[in-house]
Amino acid sequence: DRGQLELTLMNLAVNAQDAMPSGGSLAIETGRTELEDPGLLAELEIDPGAYARLVVSDTGEGMSEEIREKAFEPFFTTKGPGEGTGLGLSSVFGIVRQHGGAVAVHSRPGDGTTITIYIPETSETQLRPEVVHGSAVTLDREIRVMVVEDDSAVRELVAEILEGAGCTVSSARSCGECLRRLEDGGAPPDLLLTDMLMPDGSGQELVRDMRLRHPDMSFEVLFMSGYAADALADRGSLDPSVNFIQKPFTIDGLLSSIKAVLEG
Repeated sequence: DRGQLELTLMNLAVNAQDAMPSGGSLAIETGRTELEDPGLLAELEIDPGAYARLVVSDTGEGMSEEIREKAFEPFFTTKGPGEGTGLGLSSVFGIVRQHGGAVAVHSRPGDGTTITIYIPETSETQLRPEVVHGSAVTLDREIRVMVVEDDSAVRELVAEILEGAGCTVSSARSCGECLRRLEDGGAPPDLLLTDMLMPDGSGQELVRDMRLRHPDMSFEVLFMSGYAADALADRGSLDPSVNFIQKPFTIDGLLSSIKAVLEG
C-alpha cells in the first residue's frame, strides 16, 4: 500500500528529525536481501526468503537499550508532557506487520539510530496491473474543512488531499490554535477533521469547547488517530458512537469517510 508506506517513511523521518535538535544527517536507503539466518529470522519473527529493505538512519542522540525495547509500544514517548502522542513508531510497526514484514532497530546513546524495515518481495507474476487516475471518490459539493493535527507532515498531506478534492481547507497544529482561528473570525467549517490526541488536549475536548464557545456553529466531526478505535475506546479516549478513521488511510478511504459523515 503506497499510502501506508509513505506515512511510514514520514513517521521515521520526523522521529529522526526530533532526535537531531542541533542538526545532523538523515540517510534513506533501499535495496533487497535474502534472509536465511535462523537466528535473525527468529528475532524478526518472519519466514526465510527475498525481502525489500528500507533503511532509515540518523546521526542523532540515539536510544538506550531500555528505550529501544519500548520504542514501538503505543503511547510510549520520550518527549515531554504535551509534546507527542507516542503513536508514530507504533503505527510504523503496525503497517510493516500488515505487509508481512518486520522492523529492526539498532541504536546506542550518542551514536544515532538505524531502523531497518523488511517487506517480503512479490514476484512480477503475482502483481496485478494497476493504473492510477487519482481518487475514485468525489465530494458532491464544496465544503470547508478544519484540519487539526500536530504532526506537520501529516497535516500538510491531508490538506493537500482535501484541496485536491475541491475542499476549502484551514489547518491548525493544536486545539488552542484551532480555537484562536475561530475567535479571530475564521469561516466556520462544515467539517472538523481532528486528531484524537494532541499536545494540549483531545479531539473530543476540542469539539466540546468549540460547541460551548460557538453554540450557533453547525459542523460535522470526523476523528482520526494512528491507534485503533477499540483500543482508544478501552482507554476512555473515544466514544464508540463517533465518526472515526484510523491512520494511515488511503485518499479514497478519507474522502469516503468524509462523504459518509456529511451525508449521514
